Amino acid sequence: PAPAPTRPAPPPPAPPVVDRTALLGRAAELDRLRAAATRAGTPGPQVVLVSADAGVGKTTLVEAFRAELAAGGWVTVVGRCPEAEGAPPGWPWREIVTSLTAAHPPAPELADRLAPLLDAGPVTPDRTFWLATAVADLLASRTATAPVLVVLEDLHRADGESLQLLRTVAGSLAGQRLLVVATLRPAEAGDDLTATFAALAGPIGDRIELAGLDPDSVAELLRRNGSGALTAEQVARVVDRTDGNPLFVRETARLAAAEGWGTAATAVPAGVRDVLRRRLARLPAQARTVLRQAAILGRDVDVDTLLALVGAAGEDEALDALELGVLSGLLTEPDAGRVRFAHVLVRDTLYEDMPRLRRTRAHAAALAAVSTVRPGDRSALAHHALAAGAAVDPARAVVLASDAARAAAAAGAHRQAAELWAAVADRADSAGLDREARLDVLCAHVSALAHSGATGPAVRRRAEALDLALAAPAVPDDVLVRVVTCYDAPVSWTLRADNTVDTRLVEVLDGLLARVPADRVAARVRLLTSLVFEIEGEQEERVRELTAQALALTEGAAADTGAGPALRCLALNARFYAIFGPDLWHEMKGVGTELVEVATRAGLPGYRAQGLHLLFMDAASERDLDAAQRHVDDAVAAAPGGQLGFTLGWSAIFSALRALVAGEFDAAAAGYAEIGARLEAGGVTNAGLIALLGGLAVAHARGRIDDQLVAVLGMVHERAPVEAAEAYALALVLAGDLGRARQVWRPDVPQRRTYYWQLGMAMRAETAVALGDREVAGECYDALQPWAGTFAGLSSGTVTLGPVDESLGRLARLLGLPADEHFRAAAALARGLGAHHWAARAEAALAAR
Repeated sequence: PAPAPTRPAPPPPAPPVVDRTALLGRAAELDRLRAAATRAGTPGPQVVLVSADAGVGKTTLVEAFRAELAAGGWVTVVGRCPEAEGAPPGWPWREIVTSLTAAHPPAPELADRLAPLLDAGPVTPDRTFWLATAVADLLASRTATAPVLVVLEDLHRADGESLQLLRTVAGSLAGQRLLVVATLRPAEAGDDLTATFAALAGPIGDRIELAGLDPDSVAELLRRNGSGALTAEQVARVVDRTDGNPLFVRETARLAAAEGWGTAATAVPAGVRDVLRRRLARLPAQARTVLRQAAILGRDVDVDTLLALVGAAGEDEALDALELGVLSGLLTEPDAGRVRFAHVLVRDTLYEDMPRLRRTRAHAAALAAVSTVRPGDRSALAHHALAAGAAVDPARAVVLASDAARAAAAAGAHRQAAELWAAVADRADSAGLDREARLDVLCAHVSALAHSGATGPAVRRRAEALDLALAAPAVPDDVLVRVVTCYDAPVSWTLRADNTVDTRLVEVLDGLLARVPADRVAARVRLLTSLVFEIEGEQEERVRELTAQALALTEGAAADTGAGPALRCLALNARFYAIFGPDLWHEMKGVGTELVEVATRAGLPGYRAQGLHLLFMDAASERDLDAAQRHVDDAVAAAPGGQLGFTLGWSAIFSALRALVAGEFDAAAAGYAEIGARLEAGGVTNAGLIALLGGLAVAHARGRIDDQLVAVLGMVHERAPVEAAEAYALALVLAGDLGRARQVWRPDVPQRRTYYWQLGMAMRAETAVALGDREVAGECYDALQPWAGTFAGLSSGTVTLGPVDESLGRLARLLGLPADEHFRAAAALARGLGAHHWAARAEAALAAR
């Protein structure tokens, strides 16, 4: 038979056509986004930040880019950080995970790990740590088949858990074609977001700052929104009054179409809210009422909840109002069952134009609606209960807010938990809470503040709780234990303002340790470590004894599945304060290694970051600055949100130290000053002293000091004449005021054997040489000789006065001892570290013999 005719192969499908005419004036920004997409995966994920004020077009740009990538085969997902209070922690990642798993369900094991994010599984205190790895694994599985774009809208509103997930995802998927594009308003970026950007310095490939549209684009946007033919003068006036802000331009065009150019010409920049009010006024009264009720629920509105709020009798009118809102461009429909205000300013205008009395009652009605439709939404229930004020029974508001605070803390959103506990504490009187309930609230607030990094406020809140507890005629020991140990976050920095010991707290802790039986291991470990954190730096011998007891009680606990690993981490954390001085420094590496291993196995990222801090200090003491830097980078990646600010702080301090070592004095001085101010603003106790010590170290390396630093150190000396004597005396020596230096110097006071002992002894040695005090010089020489071959203070990872051998050489000359070998050793050490300025100084001293 004749062969069947062959059919020609079908032509390949034409590539999808992307409408590029919809986006105006953003060609350069689109090209930068495309370039980031090309870079994604080499070597790892790319993060692009798109920032601008409200209405400039961040979302429009990103949506156009997202459509382009989707047409090119990318998997694209969007997570929106809610523009109103009351959303559960991690909400944008909940949207992202839901979208990714809807079409391609993950393997059962991965689905179980993701379940807590979707409220489909148990919530544990270390939830964020495990969820971050699960989300990273989910994205890795998707990038194996196609590149993935993740859009995070309104990142300035992100909670702590969302930011932690972003850091883990962006920092852990090496080689994966993942692009994260985040939009934000820079003026609303808080400390947590700033710290996150610092931690993501590597993955952040571009920062696109949008400006207003050019005149041609403004003219086209006006025409698209019904303005018709326009004169050049009219376009110029709109450009001038709107600064090219697309939202303002569109609203001006709509107003002009409705009321004419005479009215529109004066509406902006008198306020886009005025323009929106005019548009809203054109809607039927019933539609305006429904939109106001929707605004109570936030920018994103669950339709079922809104219908419950308006009641069954008004359901049809509500749906008509929503339809009208969509048709008029005030609302969008991102998915079924949900509407979204087209811009947050639309929602805010409706919300803020309501009188306060009506607004509080509307929140009370919203609380009833959410209780019916979404009774498990703790965050929304608490938000409406608190916003309702007197319209909701205070006792009920306290119950709902407490429940939401506990859920937020369990999810790692400690800053949100702290805000909720503060609101609960403010309502304690009106809610009629008894003493025990108030103590529970205060202790929970302390924990949330501590985990969010607010050290100072947490310590002050703990003092309030202790005041309340001791005001009772008889206080059960269990209550006191709970109060004095409620600061339960990793301790990386002193908790004491101005290094002042809280003698009352110490007395209570001592009494409890004398009464709490030995078989109550957990209570005793917490009491021992709480006492350590209060007396560290003051009673070194006792700190050694207390931490040895805590380690003995937790021996073998690291392998437990219950609270054992956390207790072991707490004991190891406290042991750091016993070994950071010169006498037990040999334990530093072992304690740090064990702390990292136990914390990693138990999923306790805060303690892991603290362990890496110990390993960093050990590497610095060995003059291995590259290894120290690796530990710094690992700690930044591991640190949870509340600890991130401090971790970035000592990372930045180390950068300033490396600049000092390299002889980059201006950069070092600026770095110390900036980080001291940043840490102090973040609530880190005594952080400002870092700037002073760093500035003094830079001045010493330069051989000169400015009058302002001397004056500031003088003010510190007035507050703490003994503690600041060494630094102030050295500053006066550098300034040439030897008489005043002799007056303030206190060589009779023994140097505390902390991690600044070497630094303090080196300062004392410098002053002794300058003042010609042979007796003190002899004491310094004997004390520093075992530390030859090191750099004074370098083990702290913060500041250094240079090679100890140089100080030994100066002391030896004053004492009439051989000094040349000391200076030769100092020069060799400095050259080995790349510190050529110290090498040159030592060689000059050698030549000047």
